[in-house]
Amino acid sequence: MGLAAALLLSVAGNSYFLLKDEDKGKQEPNVSVAPQNEPLTSEKTMKLQAEPNVSGEATASLTKKGGNLNVVIQANNLKNVKGNEVYQVWLIKGDKPHPAGAFVTDKNGNGTVVYTMSQKEQAEKWDVMAITLEPNANNKTPKGNTVLRSAL
Repeated sequence: MGLAAALLLSVAGNSYFLLKDEDKGKQEPNVSVAPQNEPLTSEKTMKLQAEPNVSGEATASLTKKGGNLNVVIQANNLKNVKGNEVYQVWLIKGDKPHPAGAFVTDKNGNGTVVYTMSQKEQAEKWDVMAITLEPNANNKTPKGNTVLRSAL
């Protein structure tokens, strides 16, 4: 019985060290993480214009931190959403919209979204940023009406 226990411990120990050595050979992914104390840089700020018959306003900022480009939108005085509705942000190039986050307003019609662009998205030359009122979240293309927009 004692011999079986010693053999089991030996096999377990050897397996642990073999797996640990295999992990050393694996390469870590190349991920850029900005230090916590690195300042946020504002690249561009714009006001989104309300469509006719729409109340509300929004300011969009493109900010950079550690190589990451973020879209930060603060919207105010929008109509409150009902049920599953959300406000969805779109980056548009030509006639092709690309989803860039969504938000739900608080009881005062205010909402915020922060969307971090991928490297591919950062390389695009977007024409327009728009916000639509969507019947539900996570749409690949707009289903609802545009409420705010701005040329980029």
